[in-house]
Amino acid sequence: MQADWIRSLETNRHGRPILTENGARELATLGEAAGQWYVAPFAMRWTVGKFGDEYVSRLHVLDERGEPLCFFDEGEAKRYLERELNVPKELIVNLGANPLMLELPGQRALRQRTA
Repeated sequence: MQADWIRSLETNRHGRPILTENGARELATLGEAAGQWYVAPFAMRWTVGKFGDEYVSRLHVLDERGEPLCFFDEGEAKRYLERELNVPKELIVNLGANPLMLELPGQRALRQRTA
C-alpha cells in the first residue's frame, strides 16, 4: 500500500509522483509523520529529497523546471531542509557515504530508484 502522502503528490506525464518545492513545504509541516528526508550527491553537487515507501524509494525535491534542486555542498543542502522547510535535524539522513547500502528501520535496503 502506497503511503498516503505519496498519493497526494502531483504526478509527471508518466503518472509517477513528483515532489515539488511547494509539495515539500506541505510535507515538512507533518513532521515525523512524513518520515525521513535526505541530502545526497547529485551531478557533482548535492540535492535534497524525501524517502518514500516500498514502491517509490526516494523523491528528489524538484524546482520549477522539474529538475532536482542543486546545492554546492552538503551543508548548504542540509541548511535548506532545516531552515527553508523546517525539517528537524534528526529526520535528515546523509546519503553521501553509501546510498545503495542504507537501511532504515523496518525497510529493506533501498535501491537506486527515483520517481
